[in-house]
Amino acid sequence: MDNPCSEGRGGGTAVIHCDDLSLRPLSIPAVSFFEHLAFRLLGSQSLTVAIICCPPKTSSSFLSDFTDFFTQLLFFSPSILLFCDFNIHIDSPKSKFTADFLDILNCFSLTQHVNSPTHSHGHILDLVCSTASFTIQNLTNQPHDF
Repeated sequence: MDNPCSEGRGGGTAVIHCDDLSLRPLSIPAVSFFEHLAFRLLGSQSLTVAIICCPPKTSSSFLSDFTDFFTQLLFFSPSILLFCDFNIHIDSPKSKFTADFLDILNCFSLTQHVNSPTHSHGHILDLVCSTASFTIQNLTNQPHDF
C-alpha cells in the first residue's frame, strides 16, 4: 500500500506487509504540511495505523494539521499506532515548537516510545506513538550508520 508524492522528487509514504495481514486503507484527506498513509489492521483487536512523513522545515500550520489528522483517526478506532518521521527535535523540550507538539501528544494521551537518537546529530526525529489502549513492549532502536 502506498501514497506517492504527487509532485517533485522523492517523498511519499508506503507500507510493506505480509499477505496474511488484513489491511483496509483509510481515506483521510491530504493535509498541507505532511504526507500520510493510514489503514486499519483487521483482526481480533482492531488497530488504526498511520505513517507520517514531514519535510525538514517546520511550518506554523503543522500543529493544527496534525491535530485535525489525529482527530480523524480517532473516528476509526481508539487504538492507534503512529510511525512518524516528524523532523522535530523531540529531545529538545525547551523549544517552543517541540513543547507545543508534546502538549498535543499529551492532550490526546499519546505515548511517545522512542528514547534514543534516530538522527546523525544525536536528536530524536523518528517517533513511534500509541494511544493508551495499545501497549508497546520491548521497542528497540537499532544503531546504524547515518
